Amino acid sequence: NNIQLEAIKATMHVDDWFGKIATAEMTNHEFLTEDFMVERTTFANGKSITINFSNEQKSVQGISLKAYEYKILG
Repeated sequence: NNIQLEAIKATMHVDDWFGKIATAEMTNHEFLTEDFMVERTTFANGKSITINFSNEQKSVQGISLKAYEYKILG
């Protein structure tokens, strides 16, 4: 099914990123909003991910995240 194939392709960058952090120590995990819905996890190799678990858009520390969106840095 083409829709399933496109969905898999759309997430391949996440698989690649997980390969880069798989053996890196987690050095920090923090909640960025008072409601605990936006979190950032940072690893020893400098890579991090910021995730919005809320069902609404959130903006924090210069990052704007749609509902359930994430940003990979590094």
